[in-house]
Amino acid sequence: MGRLPALRPYRVVDWSVESGTPHLNAVAIAAVLKSNTPENPYCLANEFVSMALGRYLRLPVPPGVIIADGDNTYFASLDFNWANQQFSGIEPSEFSASFPDYVPAILAFDVFICNADRNEFNVYADYSEPATFYPFDHSGLLGTDAGRALEHMAESKDALVINGDTRGQPHCLLGRMQDKADFDHFIARIEQLPDCLIIETVEAVSGLGIIDTEAQALTELLLDRRFQLRRLIAEKFDGHPSPLAGSR
Repeated sequence: MGRLPALRPYRVVDWSVESGTPHLNAVAIAAVLKSNTPENPYCLANEFVSMALGRYLRLPVPPGVIIADGDNTYFASLDFNWANQQFSGIEPSEFSASFPDYVPAILAFDVFICNADRNEFNVYADYSEPATFYPFDHSGLLGTDAGRALEHMAESKDALVINGDTRGQPHCLLGRMQDKADFDHFIARIEQLPDCLIIETVEAVSGLGIIDTEAQALTELLLDRRFQLRRLIAEKFDGHPSPLAGSR
C-alpha cells in the first residue's frame, strides 16, 4: 500500500473558545453527530469500533469520539469537508484511478467489518492536489435491526458480505480490481491487529446500545475474522456481485 492520502485541515467553527489553561489555545471544531435510533439502534457501537479499527490500520477514516449532552449520547465524527462543499458521491472509475493502492485496502477493510453498504456516497474524495479521501458511515458489524445483532453476526461470520451474498448491495469498488494478490499487504496488516485493541475497543462501547452477550459475540467475531479474511477472499472474491445480490 502506498503513502497515506494527504492530510487536510478539519473545519474550525470557533477560534475564540476559552481554554481555562494559561498559554493554551482552544478552538471548536465541526463534527457530524450520530446517535442510536429505532432505525439504527447499534449506531454508536458500529461507528466507534469501525472508526477505531480503521484508523489503527491507517485508513483515513475521520477520527471520532463518544460525547454526551445531558441524557443524549452521540458519536461525533470530525467534519472532513473543510470547505463545506456539496458532495455528490464518487465516480468509482475516477476514484480507482486516483487511489489504486487503496482500492484493495478499502475492500479488505469492508470485508473485515462486514460492511454491506459501501456505496458512492459514503466515500468522500477530493482530487485537487494533494488528493485525499475519507471513508465513512459504517453500520455493518452489528447491523441496524433491533434485537437481531447476534443473528446478524452469525450470518456474517462466513460471508464475504461486500458482494451482496448476505444483504445490501455489491460494493461500489467491487469491479475495480481482479488480482487477489493485491490484497496481501492489507490482509497481513489486519491479521496483525492486537487482541487487546479489539477487546478493549469493544469494551469501550459495551452498554451504549449493546448488551454484554452482543459485545462478547462482536469481540469473538472480530478476533476470528482477522484470520478468516485471507480464506474468505481466496474462496469467495471474484470481483463480481454474488448471484444472491439484490434478491432479498
